Amino acid sequence: MALTYPKIKLLIVALVILLTVFGPSLTLAQAPTNTLNANTKAKIVELATGIKNKMEATLLRLQNIGNGISTVANKNSATGQPNQVTDTLIEANALISSSSQSLQGIDGAISKVVNSDDPVASWSIVRNQFFAVESNIKQSYQKLNDAFLIISRQNNYNIEPVLASTSSSTVDIKSATSTATTTAN
Repeated sequence: MALTYPKIKLLIVALVILLTVFGPSLTLAQAPTNTLNANTKAKIVELATGIKNKMEATLLRLQNIGNGISTVANKNSATGQPNQVTDTLIEANALISSSSQSLQGIDGAISKVVNSDDPVASWSIVRNQFFAVESNIKQSYQKLNDAFLIISRQNNYNIEPVLASTSSSTVDIKSATSTATTTAN
């Protein structure tokens, strides 16, 4: 059936009649919104809370490690050895406390994300907060590691063989993975 001009004209007239009769009751399809359904909101809150809890547990472990290093440093200073660790520990504790404070406010930011009209855009704020906390955790870990090495050297602990064996096993793992990758290709 070919559409000719009279048939098109008839279809247009019928469309105009339908729109005049049923026009007030017809609603146009609304533009899709970016809001999330209840299941998605619950899943996002669950996953973000899980990440937050893991970061809080890591910060607590780092704080406990810092307390242990501080105890050993205080014992060393009581015996008359120079205490070179305090600056490193102060920096590590500052990073840990700033990370803890950032994580305290993240719950409110997560609820804003799931209830916002544009969750994708507002998620970038929470994502950046998580990345900032992750960076602080890595830096505080490095500071605590440096403090441990300083104390170990002050007390004449021979940790160099342990460090050497750890780094060589890392190299072996990396070379094994690169060998497996080249063999797979």
